[in-house]
Amino acid sequence: MKDQNKDLPSANRRQFLGTAAQGASWLGLGAILGWMVPRTQAEKPFHITKDPKRSLGKEYTYDLGPLGKTDPQLLGYQQVRRFSASLKTLRCLAFSPDGQLWVGGDRTLANLSSDGQMLKTITAAGTVQGFAFGPDGKIYVGLMDRVAVFSREGMPLAAWPSLGSKSVVTAVAVAQADVFVADAGQRVIHRLDLNGKVIKRLGKKDASRNIPGLVVPSAYLDIAVGTEGLLWTTNPGQHRIEAYTFDGDIEFAWGEFSNEIKGFCGCCNPVHFARLSDGRFVTSEKGLPRIKVYSDRGEFECVVAGPEDFAVHMERTRANPGGLDLAVDKDNSIFVADPVSGNVCVYQPKKSAT
Repeated sequence: MKDQNKDLPSANRRQFLGTAAQGASWLGLGAILGWMVPRTQAEKPFHITKDPKRSLGKEYTYDLGPLGKTDPQLLGYQQVRRFSASLKTLRCLAFSPDGQLWVGGDRTLANLSSDGQMLKTITAAGTVQGFAFGPDGKIYVGLMDRVAVFSREGMPLAAWPSLGSKSVVTAVAVAQADVFVADAGQRVIHRLDLNGKVIKRLGKKDASRNIPGLVVPSAYLDIAVGTEGLLWTTNPGQHRIEAYTFDGDIEFAWGEFSNEIKGFCGCCNPVHFARLSDGRFVTSEKGLPRIKVYSDRGEFECVVAGPEDFAVHMERTRANPGGLDLAVDKDNSIFVADPVSGNVCVYQPKKSAT
């Protein structure tokens, strides 16, 4: 499994946390840093000096045993099927407006059938970091530092200019006349018009507007346009999900750091999210891989899948296997991209699962 951070330019890679510690010590250190880092220091990444002669005391070491087990009474979903995405490195997935499942990874965007058969492929000029479908029928694909535009038939339509030498694009979202690009490298969200011109940058610290700024210790930053006309984004170092107007005003935020199931632990979670049709949130976490459902106001409701479903992730902590991207179909089934196994896992509520 290729480490996602290895795709970063060398100058960018030094800005991310990486894997400073593993296993229980990693989680303990991530928890401490998530609590200690000043909430206004959005532009400053974490820097940790590795020293084999130094270690955290036992009071800072968390036992992953209890955290790695999910209370069965909290499980509201069950896995109903899984299938291979047939990609060397599965990174992202999304549904087209007509309900077709698409996955991205390597330099490939692929349309899959319900059982994982490739129906169509599109080859990009770089690693597919994220993608979204526009109301104009075009596919907007995020590469490392830019966006490429394709037709549904796979014809290249445009290659937009680079967003900067420090850019690390991680997600794309499209509104009626705007394209939003999450940039974990610059810790901002770029708002562009449909021709690729940058209109505004959202998420930068601005005390005068009461914006704390995006805290992004590693290359994970996810976004989605809500039906209420707001842009939603993870703020992983703050352990929150936030909503912004298209002009960059912060309107709403929810989430908290906690080792309890209702919160988000580690240095930087959640890493991905999706919305159910009624506005509820589905979130995923790395480090301690788990997927949960929250109300449209951010109250914890249930667990979709716990670490038990992603045991290989726990075994490969050193490999930094990446987050679990999420998508929801028209029936509110939850689709999960597992970059370690290369599988797409499908979950449905227990009461409606067959």
